[in-house]
This record gives sequence, structure tokens and C-alpha cells, in this order.
Amino acid sequence: VLVQPATIPLEGNVEVTVFLKNFPTPTCKAFNPPTCVQEAADAGLQVNFQNVKNPTGLTTDLSNDMFVLKFLVPARATAGAETGKIIVTGGVELDFVLRYMMPSAHV
Repeated sequence: VLVQPATIPLEGNVEVTVFLKNFPTPTCKAFNPPTCVQEAADAGLQVNFQNVKNPTGLTTDLSNDMFVLKFLVPARATAGAETGKIIVTGGVELDFVLRYMMPSAHV
């Protein structure tokens, strides 16, 4: 799991991209056209982040043999790591971590 950007400001509203290899199955990209996006949808793909199920602007795509999720992250009151989950029916759960950063201090 690769997440970009890995750090986000507390005010959120930043589009995050999550890249997954061999998701939801290793063979989905072998078909012409690849079936990965449809297989994930059929398996009830869910993204849970900060107690939000399927965050705003959630999109899925396939790019360079990688399954790609994009969504807007919500604001958070405190800095630190926040763990999200990517879930499909059948018990597959993948964790990803985003780090909320404090704004720069100005004197």
C-alpha cells in the first residue's frame, strides 16, 4: 500500500491517492480489459477513514497495473497518525496510515 501524500494539514480537504498492487485479486489485471475495478465494486469495496465510510469524492481506477483509490480526507482537531481501512467482502482488510501535521508556527 502506497499513500500520497503521506502527510496532510489538519484542515484536511486534501485529495489522497492510495495505490494497491494485486487488488482485489492478483489475476484481475490479466483480463483484457482488466476487471479489477469491477471486481472491487462487486465485492462491496469500502474505505473507512476517521469513522467515515467511503469518504467524499471516492473514486477507483486502474493505472500501470495498480488499483488506485482517490478521496478527500476530512479535517482533524489534533496532529498525529490516523489509520484507515480498505475493505472488501470476504474479510480482506488493508490498513493505510496518514499523518496529520500541525501548521507552521508564526511569531
